[in-house]
Amino acid sequence: MKNRNFLFLAATSLLGLASCVAKPAPSVAPASSEEEVIDTSNMVPVFVMAGQSNMQGNTRITPMYGGNTNYLKNWCTANEKDYNKFNTTGFEFIQHSYYGYYPYGGSINPYTSSTGSDKLSGRFVNTKAGQGLNNSCIGPELGIADVLEEHANEDKPIYLIKDAISGSGFKSQNNDKQKGMHLTWHTAADGVEEEGTKTLYDELKQYTENCLKLIEDTGKQPVIRGFLWMQGETDSDTAQSAADYATFESKMVETFRNDFASYAFKEDGDNIAFIDALIYDGPNTQWKNHTILNDSKRAVSEESDNNFLIDTTVATGLGLQLDQQENGDQYHYSMDSMMKLGNAFADIILDNDLLI
Repeated sequence: MKNRNFLFLAATSLLGLASCVAKPAPSVAPASSEEEVIDTSNMVPVFVMAGQSNMQGNTRITPMYGGNTNYLKNWCTANEKDYNKFNTTGFEFIQHSYYGYYPYGGSINPYTSSTGSDKLSGRFVNTKAGQGLNNSCIGPELGIADVLEEHANEDKPIYLIKDAISGSGFKSQNNDKQKGMHLTWHTAADGVEEEGTKTLYDELKQYTENCLKLIEDTGKQPVIRGFLWMQGETDSDTAQSAADYATFESKMVETFRNDFASYAFKEDGDNIAFIDALIYDGPNTQWKNHTILNDSKRAVSEESDNNFLIDTTVATGLGLQLDQQENGDQYHYSMDSMMKLGNAFADIILDNDLLI
């Protein structure tokens, strides 16, 4: 049985990250004498990350409304981690190219990117703090790097490609007139958008292709081993959009696997793992139809042995908490919870042999 639903309990070891289901056979198994021998020496694993604000990273490093508390430093101290690595020098062999924006204007910087003016061109940098919504925020990439660091080196770095847009969803959004696109994750496969309409998925595809070429330019062969997804809050707005979510998410995963089959192991898109996460279900939740939405995610996780689901819920899973107590934020995860989320993504990667 595969590690599909990961249940994390308070009684487990550091950060409570332990799987309770036996793992399957390795995805990249040694070839038998009768099988073709595949040379993986020049291959490097790539993980594409997408979704909305809790993937983009809205977890505050310091208080939203002023103050001297450093939540990241406190977390590093409590967990005996090197704060300088997390905050300043970064994880050298966990390379991260990131892009995203907050599409609703206001006082928040609308764009975040590891590049300069041409934000979709991509640029890989050491994974560290400040690669979220702005340089005062983090996303799950830090927790991922924390776990995967010991499995990467100069010859075999691990690449993260993140394209996440705050407030986005499959649910209908206003057009972004400046970018000439619809702010939805719909793909041509689900038939919702008119033919030729550009969506967030199309932008993700373009950004991912650009980043893969950057890896190829180093002489390495990029292999997409996983598509990591943290999204759904926007689609929980109505019972109907929450129920429709399963269809749209399933089509998106199918489209991604088809679009990037040539970058998958053995050029088979089905070898790209889909790793999803449930949305917040705890006290004071703004996601009123979270139960329906999370059931939709569970349904998609059952469609393939290479679909995985992180149970983040307060009721039965990781127990992730929002940053309500410190910053009054009823939408985004606290520092400890964001680190747990990143660790959980990485644990699924390791438990299911998704590295090369």
